[in-house]
Amino acid sequence: MKFKCKKCFIAFGVFITLVILGLFFILNTQAASAQSGSVVINEIAWMGTTESPYCEWIELFNTTDSEVDLLGWKIYEQGGDVLIMELTQKIAPNNYYLVGRVTNSCPDAVLDITADDAGSFGGSGLSNSGEYLKLLSADEVLIDSVDGADNWMDVGDNSTKATMERTNEGTWQTGPVGGTPRAQNSFLTTEPEPETEPETEQVPEEEIKEEEYEQPKESTKEEIDQNTENLAEDEEPTNNNFTQTNDIKITEFIPWPKDADAQNEWIEIYNAGEKSYDLTNWMLAVQEGKSGPFTFTEVTISPKEYRVFWRPATKLTLINTGDTLKLLYPDGSEAQFITYPKPPNGQSYALVAGEWMWTDNMTPGYANLPPSTKQEDTKDQQNKTVSSQTSNNTDSSNSEEEIEEKTLTAEEFSAQISKNSNNTGFIVIFILVGILSLGAGIWFILLKNKNL
Repeated sequence: MKFKCKKCFIAFGVFITLVILGLFFILNTQAASAQSGSVVINEIAWMGTTESPYCEWIELFNTTDSEVDLLGWKIYEQGGDVLIMELTQKIAPNNYYLVGRVTNSCPDAVLDITADDAGSFGGSGLSNSGEYLKLLSADEVLIDSVDGADNWMDVGDNSTKATMERTNEGTWQTGPVGGTPRAQNSFLTTEPEPETEPETEQVPEEEIKEEEYEQPKESTKEEIDQNTENLAEDEEPTNNNFTQTNDIKITEFIPWPKDADAQNEWIEIYNAGEKSYDLTNWMLAVQEGKSGPFTFTEVTISPKEYRVFWRPATKLTLINTGDTLKLLYPDGSEAQFITYPKPPNGQSYALVAGEWMWTDNMTPGYANLPPSTKQEDTKDQQNKTVSSQTSNNTDSSNSEEEIEEKTLTAEEFSAQISKNSNNTGFIVIFILVGILSLGAGIWFILLKNKNL
């Protein structure tokens, strides 16, 4: 068999080979980038729950803006030697995936929340002395791991059932009692070290105990009012040098979330000032609800920092028919109170440009946003009357309008760039497939015009 142009034939063969190799390289690169760090182990209830020590669960989080199919993915313990769960579902973008252990004494790992996947966790469950967990994709690629073989890195509490949760920095810390299954973790950032006087003895960081989530005592409304009136007379309060200020304020909360109230209600506090404040013995309280108050213990909030406190930690019930939420100083006097009307389902009450309003753009831990355009069209039909008062006995001049508008964080900007890069990759693949198809046509013509 002879071709009219042997050099053309050889050159075209080399070209087709390079195209195929390039296509293979791009596809493999994109597959790897889609898997690397796309899903992380986000929270672990290795100690079980207050209902049963056998009710263990693991929460995963999708860090990407795309849906990830977890079919065939596996979670191992003992460094990959023991399979405890094979996953079967898909995880939505920037969302959570709950994996629960079920036994005869624990038919549901988390009350009122159905796990995405459930099983026996290999029969024996997670050891209280520690485990080395690994998350592998269906093709056995390591996606994430948690080396808690040495007593779970001393994170989590078996006596109180406070969970082990991941921070934004990727480190681990003790979370609230009962944790925050299928919801945002209690801390958006690691807690800064509290300010101390020069003569105060420094406590080694590893000895600092996480006590913020101490369960408050259930009280009646009368007991709450009496406690508020008499708190100043208590002996030796821990925070004797607290500062009355307008810098610290409640800026957003949700009384009626779309999912279970007991797990998904939260309250956001913001420091609008230029210095850190020690919130030890400050309190959150509700007027009508028969719960609380919740007292902060060893909490320091940095300048311009948002802090979110979830109901599993505070035990505060925000009534769905309307109530008054209070922020109290350690002596029991009011720092702020917000009276909210009956809430719409799935919306937060947020302070935006000095005005309280219901919004479907919930931003726990970030600057608040107004309602979406769709909600704006009907907001005139909503009752947004609010009574909000802040104590005036302060030297601070910061006002509600100083809360900053939300901007893209470095992580969000990076995610956007990554998303755009992925779109560009698909365009390149489409072009290469077109070139390959054109090449096939030329190949056919060369064969048709061959010299026998």
